[in-house]
Amino acid sequence: MLTYQQALLFLYNLQKFGIKLGLRKIAALLSELGNPQQQMDFIHIAGTNGKGSTAAQIESILRQAGYRTGLFTSPHLFRFTERIQVSGQQIGTDQVTEFVRLMKSPIQQLKCTFFETATAMAIWYFAAQKVDIAVLETGMGGRLDATNVVTPILSVITNVSLEHCQYLGDTISEIAKEKAGIVKEKGEVLCGQMDPKALQVIKEFSRFKQAKFHWVGDEVECKEECLSPEGTVFSYGSGDGCYRQLQIPLVGRHQLDNAVLAVRSVEILRQMGFRITDGHLRQGLLSVKWPGRLQTVARNPLTVLDVAHNPAGAAALQKSLEEIFSFHRLVLVFGVMADKDYPAMLELLLPDAALIVATQPETGRALDAQALVPLVRKVRAEYLVEPSTVKAYHLARKMARADDLVCVTGSHFTVGEILEHLQADGEPRDKKGFRRR
Repeated sequence: MLTYQQALLFLYNLQKFGIKLGLRKIAALLSELGNPQQQMDFIHIAGTNGKGSTAAQIESILRQAGYRTGLFTSPHLFRFTERIQVSGQQIGTDQVTEFVRLMKSPIQQLKCTFFETATAMAIWYFAAQKVDIAVLETGMGGRLDATNVVTPILSVITNVSLEHCQYLGDTISEIAKEKAGIVKEKGEVLCGQMDPKALQVIKEFSRFKQAKFHWVGDEVECKEECLSPEGTVFSYGSGDGCYRQLQIPLVGRHQLDNAVLAVRSVEILRQMGFRITDGHLRQGLLSVKWPGRLQTVARNPLTVLDVAHNPAGAAALQKSLEEIFSFHRLVLVFGVMADKDYPAMLELLLPDAALIVATQPETGRALDAQALVPLVRKVRAEYLVEPSTVKAYHLARKMARADDLVCVTGSHFTVGEILEHLQADGEPRDKKGFRRR
């Protein structure tokens, strides 16, 4: 009999097929399942940064309104089941095991990738749970991403910056074209604040698709009222409504951009007939949970975790630390993937750091911690090297004074390992070696 750990091992072993963009295999896999993607509405979200936070807020509002919701996001922090949720509850380990048992043969025959398989599992589970509406976050790009097998009632593109260039293109315009691929014929698309070149590409593609185009820059006025380590308070106004003192428990000015997209998405859904009151909207924003995003996990010294993993994310993190937190010195714990633009990330973060602890999460994709040393030496910052992320975390806290701030960042992997170390809720976890994604 197949166990959950055996099912996980099978899933993670699919990573041997690497990243292969395209819709043929995911379409075939869903066909084997009876095309469950035809049984519910979808909201599809793409973008370089912020798509997970935006997805989580939209889902939370819809759930408050009484809809049975699905949420598919990636990557997970330390438990595979985080990726697939129905009405705020993670998929059960029994359901993961059942899907692998049911679909193992077709997955092997089609040589499906890990992400294609996870996407199919999510849609299968959502259909089985009779979800009303599911919010899907793309894995990479959009046009050829496995999630693009669905026909959404609303497509949302958060922003566009340079990342995954080997797959998506070397310019903002090329990457924007890939992300615009989630826009469907005569559908609706909402864009966040982004590079004008990217916005123009998406706008032109939407016109070609005869899709209704929305841009928050044209349709929304927003004013921040309070940025604090506990969250964000803001006012929002559009042609469809005005709200004062909206609150989100997410930290940073960049989260304000994501919240604006979530609120505008809900207003568009209302126009489609969804019954969502102002109270649902407020409570949905207030109750959203999205860990690893400027998340405070300890005090004395204040310690925060943030999954910034590209230059745009590092810039948002640096700005938030500067604007929102009060501290004497910054102690940085930094572990990053070798394929990321870590020199640009460190260029943004190092000038403010009094001490950096270079570390290395447990994955073959991770950059050797020693490789960070030459970059740190350039700015003459103090540094320590500790490959173990957990030991690096405790070392940083030991080296910091009570009025310092410790920030752990660089990767979902790095943050995930610390959260796993701190986790104490008794929920089943993926064993060592089964966290790779």
